[in-house]
Amino acid sequence: MRFARAVATPAAAIAGLLAGAIACAAAAQPAATPSPADGEPLYRADAPGTFELPVLYEAPDFEVRDAATGAPVALRTLRGRVVVLSLFYTHCPDGNACPLATATLRSAERALAEKGLAGRVTLLSVTFDEARDTPEVLRAHRDMVGAGPGWILATPETAERRAALLAAYDQRIARAPDGSIVHPLRVYVIDRRGRVRQIYSQSWLRADVLMSDVETLLAE
Repeated sequence: MRFARAVATPAAAIAGLLAGAIACAAAAQPAATPSPADGEPLYRADAPGTFELPVLYEAPDFEVRDAATGAPVALRTLRGRVVVLSLFYTHCPDGNACPLATATLRSAERALAEKGLAGRVTLLSVTFDEARDTPEVLRAHRDMVGAGPGWILATPETAERRAALLAAYDQRIARAPDGSIVHPLRVYVIDRRGRVRQIYSQSWLRADVLMSDVETLLAE
């Protein structure tokens, strides 16, 4: 059982950070992490269905706007699907934070498609920098990361709605003197009944682990 409780950069630099995060994520896969003692991986993702994810709490409802379609998206309307919620911003300069989350979701989206599960899961990335991450910026970011139809990039649109969302999910952010945003990495897995079942930090966020958790929830 597992538990895990800046200065604006040019698009080319963000793409570089994302590429680096993807490379790091790939390097972190079990086959690439042998144990020096016996050649076995340091740890593997548990097989889906071989463990339980406890209910942490009811996921607070919120409403954001899909940058690609302009349509409102409320969490309550996604009941019946597993939701992977990532709180991020596009200009994040820390390769172990937002770029890592984005690279992990991209790998998960591809794995879901390969397993025929894409229609049962929604990936939802919501910016907490709504002033800079306009719908236009989010659409460009979506294109850059190659997000498919099951991955929504969205904005809370106003500072008030952003603050309410962050408070509800205990996501802390702070503005540094240079204007960048300091924040911990948080990615949430919400089950089909609207309950938070997993919260990943930087240490636990890995595509194979995420997929194992998602498949376990889909089997319930």
